[in-house]
Amino acid sequence: MGLINGSLQIGSSALLAHQAAMQVIGNNIANAGNTDFTRQTPIMTSTRGAMLPQGFDSGAGVQLTGIERQIDTALEQRLRSATSDKSHDDFISTTLGRLQSLYPDLTEEGLSTKLNDFFDAFSKLQATPQDESIRSTVIQEGQSLAEQIQTLRDDIIDIYNDVGETMGQTVDQINSITGQIADLNVQIANAKSGGDTAGALMDKRDGLLKQLSELTDINVIEQDNGQVTVYIDSDPLIQGNEARTLEVRKTTQGDIVQPEVIFSDNSRKPNITGGTAGAVNELLNTLINGNLHQLDTLASGLIYEVNLVHSSGQGLHGYSEITSTNATVDPTDALNAAGLDYTPKNGSFLITVTDKNTGQQTVSQINVNLSGLGTQATLNNLAAQINLTPNLSATVLADGRLKVSSANNNSTFTFSEDNSGVLAGLGINSFFTGNGAANIDVNSDLVADPQLVACAKNNLPGDGTNAADISQLRTTSADSLNGLSITDYYRSIISDVGTRTAAATQNLNIHSSIVDTLQAQRESISGVSLDEETINLMSNQQAFAGAARFITVINSMLQEVMKLI
Repeated sequence: MGLINGSLQIGSSALLAHQAAMQVIGNNIANAGNTDFTRQTPIMTSTRGAMLPQGFDSGAGVQLTGIERQIDTALEQRLRSATSDKSHDDFISTTLGRLQSLYPDLTEEGLSTKLNDFFDAFSKLQATPQDESIRSTVIQEGQSLAEQIQTLRDDIIDIYNDVGETMGQTVDQINSITGQIADLNVQIANAKSGGDTAGALMDKRDGLLKQLSELTDINVIEQDNGQVTVYIDSDPLIQGNEARTLEVRKTTQGDIVQPEVIFSDNSRKPNITGGTAGAVNELLNTLINGNLHQLDTLASGLIYEVNLVHSSGQGLHGYSEITSTNATVDPTDALNAAGLDYTPKNGSFLITVTDKNTGQQTVSQINVNLSGLGTQATLNNLAAQINLTPNLSATVLADGRLKVSSANNNSTFTFSEDNSGVLAGLGINSFFTGNGAANIDVNSDLVADPQLVACAKNNLPGDGTNAADISQLRTTSADSLNGLSITDYYRSIISDVGTRTAAATQNLNIHSSIVDTLQAQRESISGVSLDEETINLMSNQQAFAGAARFITVINSMLQEVMKLI
């Protein structure tokens, strides 16, 4: 009877074990289309009972002792890292594509066309400096160029702000996901302590970790109790059932709002370099901000170089009154330390006063001593020198600007031969106003009276020499533009944006291929093969059927034994 009972136990254990194994296989098949699912393998272990005198086991058989997740944790971390890189490159490539579209240099709407039109207008004015219509065209082309630069900057700021908003949305997603992972940590630890494999919970957590890696670069370490600790660089983000929250701190620099990610508990700034958040950091801090700086440098260089030439020239008539467009912080400070955007240097300039009735001219040299020796030139000093010129009056206004006026209605004055750059620095007899892409504009004095456009040099009537010098600025190297000409500097901006966009696209293609390769490796380990699962199912089905047949045979034997009793 012991032999028969032991055989029944063997058959029964086989039925139960293979039935459970088929349930595991069925679950694999059901999740064949679930990309977050990790294939599970039933683990069978033979059991043994007490030995009978005849040498047979009293309770030998088989049982399902565990379910093993087929996963390579090192591969998972590599896949998360590659996913973070791909997400980072994808966002940068898309954003730089938007930025590149703002530079349609091959169309009539491009800034290069506006630059050429502006310098072409001065070239035409050189030949006919007394033509009123061409003078008006010069003003219009200058206004159109300034408007194009301002519009381009506004469009870049729009992209900047959109990217900044993405940072806030990304941080909200990170906080939501980390909270869910912390909750799953608790559930997984509880399930494992109760003997459950917690496969479904761990699959869900792995899916969330993948989503998290798309948002930021993370390092994941699994603990003995099944929980995971997640780090951003060396800063813990998730520990057990606790998830640290992130927040966005915003600082304002002019019209730019700079978002910065910090930990809510200690205001520490994590070193985020990967994922969407890392891409936002890179775009705001280097790529977009760098492009804004380049555009501001271009506009600033354009303003200064044109004004430097224009301020030493003369129009068809002189001024009766003029006020500088730029102000010093303190009129008692040396002009090279007075807060001007364009710093003057040691030199001088000439003022010519003309009597409109007699044509008599008086020329005065105004010295701008910035040599570091003796009394240094200040705005007050400049005004005092001008006041020594007959029929001229100079006043330093309360806001730090300089006002120069004729002493009577019969006198006008012009400027020439400024080798100090002080006229351009103060914005006297200038073509442009402003100091960058945000505020570049044509001087309102010229808009009101185009005859003041300074085409001539040395007060020669009909002279277009100064207009020619301005037209040549498109190809003349400028110290303010790192030795490049205005047009060459603009081309360097276009080239830089194009190069960065191409590099981002190339990086995206590389990391996409890496993700595909790693995903294929993961599928070979953790993915479900329907063919393989079908074979396993048939094998366990046959074993189940064999166990059932075995029990039937043992039952028949038992019936025969009972008849003998």
